[in-house]
Amino acid sequence: MFYVGLKQKSQKKQFGYRPNGIRIKKGGQKIYLRWNLSHIDHHLMKYSLVVSTSKIYTTICEAELRLEEKQNINFTYSDDDLRLDDRLEIHHLGFNTSYTLNDLIYDETYYFTVFVLHGPHIATHHANATYKFQKSKPIGLKDAKPKMINLRAQNGKASFRYKVGNNRQLAKDVPPNTLYWYVMPCDGVVYVEIRCRKTLLINKRVFGYEKFILNNTKSGERYVLKVESVSVDETQRIRSIEVMATVRPEMIQMPDMPSDLSIQQYVEPDDCQSVKIGWLSANSLTDLKYCVYVQENSNSLESVDFSVKPDQCKVRYGKSRRSDFSNNYRTKTRCYIGEKGIVLVEKILKLKPLTTYTIQVTVTKPRGRTLSYDLLKLDTNSCGLN
Repeated sequence: MFYVGLKQKSQKKQFGYRPNGIRIKKGGQKIYLRWNLSHIDHHLMKYSLVVSTSKIYTTICEAELRLEEKQNINFTYSDDDLRLDDRLEIHHLGFNTSYTLNDLIYDETYYFTVFVLHGPHIATHHANATYKFQKSKPIGLKDAKPKMINLRAQNGKASFRYKVGNNRQLAKDVPPNTLYWYVMPCDGVVYVEIRCRKTLLINKRVFGYEKFILNNTKSGERYVLKVESVSVDETQRIRSIEVMATVRPEMIQMPDMPSDLSIQQYVEPDDCQSVKIGWLSANSLTDLKYCVYVQENSNSLESVDFSVKPDQCKVRYGKSRRSDFSNNYRTKTRCYIGEKGIVLVEKILKLKPLTTYTIQVTVTKPRGRTLSYDLLKLDTNSCGLN
């Protein structure tokens, strides 16, 4: 299509308009472009975006001629600023004032030019920008300060950096030269790597919540924790991730969970209306609050796949599951202060025959947050509570 290029500089000076610009936001392997509406007849104007890796184009005619030459099989180089591998695209966007650009190359510089289309044959330069696409730097962490980011917006990848301080003020009985991390992804599974000077120290798949302990650390060392969703589907499912690093374990707001998070069921074959369950207590020098939730499954959920691992983000602040399950479960709750260093046992009464239950146990740290043990599915279809 043929366009006549016009300049808008005189109009901006005459009417005092603020110069237009393109706002650029990075999200993983994508960048998001957005610009203001045209100052004149904005309800009538359409927009075209020129993307190039060689230069800013002053007119859309020049960009179209370059693109036609580039697509020509017998193309010969007439200018030094255009290479065969240069990226050149023209996107006609109608009334849209935003665009998402994919397939970017690291350390490549991109030039963006927006043109306003006045009718079928007149195009005016509207805004331009230059952007160098680089790898994201690790997010710096301060000691004992949790950091939460939107992992989905980062295309499922992120990295965090922590430097061990020179002056460690440790509490009594805290092991020296020890670094503690915790990772809590929300609604998804991630791979976690921890490195120091490119040496791989930890590599693990994490769902829900995980704490890592690094021994023999040295003051001044820098550690990098990388997280990546396990698949494209998980990237769409996952919401955010929270990470913290500290040399002071008493500053971690989460309860110190045992290595075994399972809830054990003690079979009572002669009793169809009750069952005993047990679990390992969390590690703590103080008393902790435990809550036991017995949730009667509705018929609509009986065929849904059961997941033993809960989403820790939904219980981290001591909130019960009632907001998520009130429409699907009839829930009974009992909370109490549990003893330290033992196996805790709870007897659940008034169960119904031919019914499926989901049992959840949570533990809350004083003036801290809440974590959940693994879920237990309880079926009273037989008298032995299989």
